[in-house]
Amino acid sequence: MAKKAYTWDETLAVERRGEAILDAIFGRDYIIVRATKWHQKQKIDRFHIHRRDGMKMFRIDYKVDEVAGHTGNLALEDVSVRRHGKRIARGWVHETIAHLVVFYVPAHDTAYVLRIDQLRERWPDIQAGFHLKTTSTTRFDDSYETEFYPVPIGWLRNNKLINQELPAVGAQLRLRLT
Repeated sequence: MAKKAYTWDETLAVERRGEAILDAIFGRDYIIVRATKWHQKQKIDRFHIHRRDGMKMFRIDYKVDEVAGHTGNLALEDVSVRRHGKRIARGWVHETIAHLVVFYVPAHDTAYVLRIDQLRERWPDIQAGFHLKTTSTTRFDDSYETEFYPVPIGWLRNNKLINQELPAVGAQLRLRLT
């Protein structure tokens, strides 16, 4: 079976829709500040500042995983970019300076919140327990592969790596109509 290749524009469109929903989920409790391009290079998408006291601030990396709705697995990225067999960029699990990664799974209408430090601590278990997969992305005339471990949501939940599960249904009602 051939691997599905995604275009950069397809990937970006999915991410933008998911980011709007995640902002709506967290917008009631947090002031949400979009990351600058400099922060985005460090794998941060948003800063969440707690509305109640303004003292708690979290660096957040947003992920949208449409495939997880069918497979039940979240894609934990080990290698972000591999071209012609050579690793160009390590995956967000290793590179992000975010405190949290938030996966939005549209088919579940749920956001899953995971702490980066806990993922890194359990990374050897993930590598030992799951098989590395690849997906291809094409941007203009360039293509690259991304390598990830598909980890079952149930396993992440049972191993206490999912810190919160937040429904998106109510949050979607707060989105701007277009």
